[in-house]
Amino acid sequence: MYQGEKGDRKDNVINRLYDLYIVQTKKYLVQDCNGKYSTVNSKKVSGDGNKGMPQLLPYIMERHLEQKHTVGVFSGVAYSKFLCFDVDYKDLEYARWQTYRISHVLDSIGVHNHYISFSGNKGYHIEIFFNELIDLVTAKRFYQFVLKEADIQKCEKGEVEFRPTDKQGVKLPLGIHQVSGNFCGYCEVETGLAVMNLENSGTYLLEIKKISSTIIHNILERNDDVHEFVVSNNKPAETDIIDTEEILTEHRDLPIYFNTEDSIIDSAIELLKNGLQISGTRHNSLFKIGLYLKYLGNDRELTEQMLIDWMNKQNKAFYRSDENECFRDIQEIVSYIYLNDSTIVPKQKEVFVSKGEVDAIIERCKMKNYKLLTYSMLVHAKRFARGDGVFFMTLKQMTEATGLVESTVERNMNKLAEIGVIEIVERNRVQSGTHRKKPNLYRMTLVLENVNELTDSLDSNDSDIKLVDEMKPQTCVMNSTFTTSDDDCSSGIVACFNHYYTQSQLRKLLSRKQFDSFAYVA
Repeated sequence: MYQGEKGDRKDNVINRLYDLYIVQTKKYLVQDCNGKYSTVNSKKVSGDGNKGMPQLLPYIMERHLEQKHTVGVFSGVAYSKFLCFDVDYKDLEYARWQTYRISHVLDSIGVHNHYISFSGNKGYHIEIFFNELIDLVTAKRFYQFVLKEADIQKCEKGEVEFRPTDKQGVKLPLGIHQVSGNFCGYCEVETGLAVMNLENSGTYLLEIKKISSTIIHNILERNDDVHEFVVSNNKPAETDIIDTEEILTEHRDLPIYFNTEDSIIDSAIELLKNGLQISGTRHNSLFKIGLYLKYLGNDRELTEQMLIDWMNKQNKAFYRSDENECFRDIQEIVSYIYLNDSTIVPKQKEVFVSKGEVDAIIERCKMKNYKLLTYSMLVHAKRFARGDGVFFMTLKQMTEATGLVESTVERNMNKLAEIGVIEIVERNRVQSGTHRKKPNLYRMTLVLENVNELTDSLDSNDSDIKLVDEMKPQTCVMNSTFTTSDDDCSSGIVACFNHYYTQSQLRKLLSRKQFDSFAYVA
């Protein structure tokens, strides 16, 4: 233990842990001898003179090094000093191979200064440290990019999680896992992730090199299938940020949202046209082009041959892999894309719903929930369906779009297939290599050729229409097409119905309860 070390070395190690890992000292984790984690939220002295829990002071860090307890740290609300890939699987051997894959990707994109430590149980921490604070949005984007490049997804065996956040902490190295008793030392790929002892881990910690967060921004910027971001030139001073993080810890949490729907089509076209322009991007570029070629309707064999032909034309100054490795990589990419039915479909922000489609919803979907669910699937299909009309939509997406609970959605899906407004193209799909189910594939079969416009039989009683329409806040415009960009289909369907029908017509077409739900009421 560090009790036997000289004071200067111990102080240097503690100072280095603060320098590399700690943004805020008022909130941290402590794992006791029973393995239980407790979150410590230190407070200022209260009005009655009683002191709260202590801040993360050096003596607490010293007890961590002496293995009396184990300390974990959080990020700030918006910033962190480091990024951690928390590799956590049931099987240690599997975790080791996932760690190799992440380390290989980081090396291939030029992030050589990343550091691995043993979690003490069945996983590893892969960490990158920064000269300046990195915002969590950028850090999370980079984490997502690396996992995509490494082809790592959550499965029954475990997952690789993003750490730290302001809600989810991560253990510091050089302590022990309080349950297993294993030392959480550093390790290297070159030695098969053999864990260094206490003394060597301390030396290794002191020699860690930070990188500039600009490197991460540059990597994300040149891989445009990752989300767009803005680098602010007016970032506050680091001391101001840390002071602010300490205050925010006491008062509130801020949600961070990540956009996940950027298209890679333009990037693939650019690569086909101009080839590799940046070193370290070969694998990602092949994956983009493979997705694009499948999107165009090419079969597996043709896509593989076109990738090989493209690769043979590339400037070798931009990649170091030999011909055999490139060929194997192409085979693996194509196999993954076609086995998993991966595709790219640019999201259409605005969706056009025709009068015939709305007529079909009212005519064929007798129940309120049938109408709502069919409308939500129609809008989703218009945004995401492939060229052959096939799309997938998860239960979560259906519940969010309609406001219905999952059990109601599942029950009504089968009814919609029975009445023929949707086709369930494929169900009970399983993700390759796991037992996890993938969403069903659907196709809309809503509009039939023999469905006449419903308003043809409703417009004969003009006086009735005019009488009721005096209550309507806006008049219907039946000669224009309804357009929506609203993801909330429970409100979108109301706007759509009232675009195409007067209130008088809706009263005739809908039951009283449905009219109350779908018509504007003065």
